[in-house]
Amino acid sequence: LLRRATSEEFRERLVRHEAGHFLVAYLMGVAVDTYRANAISNAVSLSIRPASSTLLSSSASKQPDRDAPTSAARELRIDRYSHEQLDVLAAVSMAGVVSELLCCAGSGRGGYADLMQLQSLMQRADPPLESREVQQKVRWGAVRAYTLLQQNRNALDALTAAMFRRDDIPACIAAIEAADDVLPDDY
Repeated sequence: LLRRATSEEFRERLVRHEAGHFLVAYLMGVAVDTYRANAISNAVSLSIRPASSTLLSSSASKQPDRDAPTSAARELRIDRYSHEQLDVLAAVSMAGVVSELLCCAGSGRGGYADLMQLQSLMQRADPPLESREVQQKVRWGAVRAYTLLQQNRNALDALTAAMFRRDDIPACIAAIEAADDVLPDDY
């Protein structure tokens, strides 16, 4: 971990990965709440709210049980995502590893956690998706991310530099908007 934390190549790859998520989210109209790009913790936090939520109760009986946990502990909120939201999430999720592939000699090392998180979100589709539909959405997300990042390469470079300097969100957005190739997604 220490070697990674001090490796310039690793840090550049990590920042490029997170910049890919950030840029694709921004281009697709998703608000970026926060970002982190360091050897300990890396993430881009987005504002995509579920299309719906379902409150499930684990209690089968209507009669109170003195030994039962409180009602809050017996309830589980399941967030559901529309197919359109999942299309956006697929592109944003795949953008990290695609960004690495574009800049790092065709090598993408990150992305496994992104793919696992995306698979988890796909299980909460409303209406539910079949396995082949999930695969299609993941493939579509990778192609969409590639297209957006390739078309906005200067914006990606500018954002990567801003994130490398640890600029705040408004400065990162200014870096994107100052690039000469910014083309928002027509999705």
